[in-house]
Amino acid sequence: MTYETASLIGSVVLVLCGPVGVILVATMIGRRGVRGRSLQLFVVGGVLASVLIFCFGGAFFHRLIPPPYDPAFAGGRGLDLRGFIFVLAEMFGGCLTFVLTLVYGFVLGRKKRRRPAEGAAPEGGPPGDPVT
Repeated sequence: MTYETASLIGSVVLVLCGPVGVILVATMIGRRGVRGRSLQLFVVGGVLASVLIFCFGGAFFHRLIPPPYDPAFAGGRGLDLRGFIFVLAEMFGGCLTFVLTLVYGFVLGRKKRRRPAEGAAPEGGPPGDPVT
């Protein structure tokens, strides 16, 4: 496997890892019912994951998949942009994770607020009854 192929796979993982995790956790919370502090933990965990991806994801993958040695760049005679795709992927993946966390947090919050209202009895009596 060449460096270009490995860096492309690594960048796809950086972009998709956080959003897929957020979607899976939000789906599990939504199916199980939004109870207690699960919504707050979901939002805090999603924001923390997006910050970690945004700050450290590219450096981690750059260390995991280092660029091959090239004598032209080793002497400082050129601009080596290999590995820059990791920086772009970490930025995009972190931002996408953050946005999905906020969107799913909003949707799950509406679901949590709506649920008790659906089971509650309607106020007042049947139509035509005087309100006392």
